Amino acid sequence: MAETTKTDTNVILYDVVRITAVSVKPDGDSKVSKKVNVRTTIDNVPFNALIADALRTDNIRFQRDLRKRFDTLTNGETIERIYGAKVATVVITEEMARDAYVTNLLNMTPAERDIEIAKLSEKAQAIINETPDDIEDETTIDE
Repeated sequence: MAETTKTDTNVILYDVVRITAVSVKPDGDSKVSKKVNVRTTIDNVPFNALIADALRTDNIRFQRDLRKRFDTLTNGETIERIYGAKVATVVITEEMARDAYVTNLLNMTPAERDIEIAKLSEKAQAIINETPDDIEDETTIDE
């Protein structure tokens, strides 16, 4: 388990740089876009102020959700939330996987490539051998 430490929220951040890639369109309906990198430097900013600003939108959303529970809330009550990193879901298409595989093959030595292609051939042959004979080939045209 990773070691965790508490951060003094009164610490001042100096020269912290974060670069974010963003896509910019001239308007919301445009199909044309430009990708640019935004370099943000955080300098002489209290950690607490940075966190408060980062959580502002999320806190407003949470506050709005609490309206549904208004009748069960007690004045002065403390509601504990745990804020964690959001996990992105990446969808890998068949084309992306194929391109990655081809790139991997191109980066191999000829001997490594021959071994990998032989393994792939064995896998393909195993699949062919498992395919029942009674399944019609989709490319067959009835005349």
